[in-house]
Amino acid sequence: MEHDVTRIKVLHVSESACAGGAQNVMKQLVMGLSDFGFETMTALPDDGVLFSEFEDAGIETFNLPIERLYDRRAGTVVESIIRRKGINIVHVHTPKAGMLVRARAASAGAKVIMHVHGLGTLAHIRSGVLTPYALLKKKMLYTLERLSDRRTDHFIFVCRKDMMESEISNDISTLVYNGVDIGKWNYDDPPDTNTLIFPARLSVQKDPATLLLALQILVKRGFALKLLMPKIGDSAEQIIKLVSKLSLQNFIEFIEPDEDMKTAFKRASITVLSSHWEGQPISILEAMAAGRPVISTDIGGISETLGDCGLLVPRKNPEALADAIALLFNEKDKRIELARRARRRVEEHFPIQRMIQGVAEVYRKVLP
Repeated sequence: MEHDVTRIKVLHVSESACAGGAQNVMKQLVMGLSDFGFETMTALPDDGVLFSEFEDAGIETFNLPIERLYDRRAGTVVESIIRRKGINIVHVHTPKAGMLVRARAASAGAKVIMHVHGLGTLAHIRSGVLTPYALLKKKMLYTLERLSDRRTDHFIFVCRKDMMESEISNDISTLVYNGVDIGKWNYDDPPDTNTLIFPARLSVQKDPATLLLALQILVKRGFALKLLMPKIGDSAEQIIKLVSKLSLQNFIEFIEPDEDMKTAFKRASITVLSSHWEGQPISILEAMAAGRPVISTDIGGISETLGDCGLLVPRKNPEALADAIALLFNEKDKRIELARRARRRVEEHFPIQRMIQGVAEVYRKVLP
């Protein structure tokens, strides 16, 4: 018997209510799935901006207590919501939340979907940047995540590379690329300026240190550059100190957290991402929509996203990154060509409605 879609209730779960790619996608889905007839609710910690945004939008939102590595209260809260609200589907967006709530959600009778926004825990383990203690914690988390996989009805992957590396059966996996609201991004050719933008939080994952080392190389070569970096992330203090250590204060402008990224993109001529690992970054889709050519490390789903519309370099390689930046700065026509191709590609392959429709089809697939 098929469900009446107007009665399907979906609970979206995240371990964080702060800014991030997974949370951005979660927000797009929560707001957009109502157009497909689904009733959406959310469970996430109440200490971040996303919690209040959902409440302000009239979305029923529940506090998810996650204060420790293994906080059993999270599973109890989700199970209670399922039983009280008649939740049909629990859609989990982050690894730790998935570890804590998937088994309890399945036991309460809900269908469980894990949205894999990147193989973050496994990538952490492979990255070579963790301390021994942090590495041990990540290995423990990875083991618990794999145990939770057994209580999951379906997996959504945001890139084909992660889907292939995950070892999850294709029978319970679906590729749904992230999307961007094209209408909110007015295209213009990249300006003829000396400004770069790093559109990501300052964290170990995003590896801004490698970009700073590349910038130092370029300064020594005589390039007069300006790098815009958002002043957010758990590594912000360390990066500010590194800027001073490398004598780059005159070449860096930190963007305040409340500055509109559309405005920041308009000031820049090139977008640079130097991450250790990614799934499919929303920031790259936004750069493509805005008309800012992308240079990125070749990790996760970035090559799938860019196609022939950007430049890729190995991770942790400041020299290669500096060479790619120099190439685009020296070739205005190439910057414009890449920007125009990228805008066409994002319009064709990554509109937000295609992502929302793809997720809606997964919902219908898992329900009897």
